[in-house]
Amino acid sequence: MIRELKRQIIRARAWIAWNALRLLFQLPDRKIAAIAGLVRDLALPFVRDPESEGLLRLQELQEIFTEGPPWSEVIRRIILSAREEQALAVFRGGVRHLRAKDRP
Repeated sequence: MIRELKRQIIRARAWIAWNALRLLFQLPDRKIAAIAGLVRDLALPFVRDPESEGLLRLQELQEIFTEGPPWSEVIRRIILSAREEQALAVFRGGVRHLRAKDRP
């Protein structure tokens, strides 16, 4: 029963993350760049390593969407045209990976 509850929580987190991402990528490039920079700045005090992979990805995202097309359009097309089940599987795998990584 606990295992099934954990699976449901992972599914819910993945669904929320996917839908938030889809909404985000409907915004103009400059707004996405600003949000990526804001999230990075807000997360910075809470991470041990300022060069962590997550922060570097946010910085890259900010740079790509500051520069604009063609790469911003490629990323937007990948996100907005992906099938929901594929995207959710990727998110669920990421959540499981991070949970396993946090365990001693």
